[in-house]
Amino acid sequence: MRARDLIAMIGPDVHATARAWRDHPDWAELAQCGAPGVDWASVLVLALRHNLSQLLLDALDAAGVADNIPVMIAEELAFRSELVAARYTELVAALCELAAVEPAVIARSVLLKGGALMTEYDKPAYRPMNDFDVLFSNDDFVVLEPRFAQFGYWRKESLNGPTYYRNRDRPGGPLCIDVHVAGPSKYWRPDDALVKWLPDARPFTGPGGIACRRLPPELELLNVVTHIHEHLGSWIHALGDDDLALVRLFDVELLTQRRPIDVQRCWELAVEQKLQGEFALGLWAVAQVRGRLPDSLAALAPATDLVADTGELVALPGGEFAKWPVPLRERAYLINRTHLAFRVLRDGLPDPTRVNVADPDRIDAWRDWYRESGFKTELREHVEGLGARARERLAGFHPAAGRQPAPSH
Repeated sequence: MRARDLIAMIGPDVHATARAWRDHPDWAELAQCGAPGVDWASVLVLALRHNLSQLLLDALDAAGVADNIPVMIAEELAFRSELVAARYTELVAALCELAAVEPAVIARSVLLKGGALMTEYDKPAYRPMNDFDVLFSNDDFVVLEPRFAQFGYWRKESLNGPTYYRNRDRPGGPLCIDVHVAGPSKYWRPDDALVKWLPDARPFTGPGGIACRRLPPELELLNVVTHIHEHLGSWIHALGDDDLALVRLFDVELLTQRRPIDVQRCWELAVEQKLQGEFALGLWAVAQVRGRLPDSLAALAPATDLVADTGELVALPGGEFAKWPVPLRERAYLINRTHLAFRVLRDGLPDPTRVNVADPDRIDAWRDWYRESGFKTELREHVEGLGARARERLAGFHPAAGRQPAPSH
């Protein structure tokens, strides 16, 4: 069984994954002792890239083949799963720490993306998280902000609000709380659209029993799906192997299974928030990588067709767009994509020297550049431009319409 097939069939339900494997024509290869027909090194690379360590281990166990994989692969997956569980525990403790000193502020805050969806997964380790994304009003952020320094965090400026980091003893980088002020979107935040997120949120008991708030299902789906394209459309994220993770697509699948979604209302909110381009592009990514949209979102499939040409584009440092030479459905499962990232950069930047990177073929050089200059208006990636292009192609679309407009070029 090919590594990409084994990984591509994983989902948030380990028993469903096990059934899908058993139905695969190459199941016998996986069921053999030692599974010699499987490239386990590639499986490990893809599992780590897509944040699937615990899901993979438990699905193998559910399929009755956990003992067939190489010991070193199993040990590495188990180690990564332990790190995910430990980080989750620390993140929850950090949020509880803030709630203990500012309970009213945290109770009014909105837990976004993985932090809210964590409760939908069967195990915390199924949903790896680098940080908690938390949405505050401007007034509440003014009250809370001094507490971060009190608890030993340092601040990094971001497009949607500051990010706070704190050192930790375990592997995996510093602890992180990503603060969103007024609205959650990272790249495209028109002031007249930042009106729904906070007042429409509802009381929610979050991880660790934290009293906070959660978006209604339509806004939560909008936030989760647009976030998929915020990463997918960014060359910097692609260079760091963080442009697409299957676990983010599982968020969409679980959300549509566990919370009732009014698709028409969701689309109306996307238009109201001027995020319909990013929303359709995120859905396009789900359909490309998972084969189709969740059944409850089928009415939005025509929107993904309209933006397909834009979906294969990436925003480069300096403001240009370039087209990936390998389509997403293939690119998502490549083992080494670094050469592809540099190829699309060289093909897409008419004058690479103007972004002033010391060694443009080294990942570390780009990381240094991004930290020092990547947010400057004249240099940064314009991922929001891809959303604007998609909005043009979606003019007149509505999921209830009988006929859809032809793509404009």
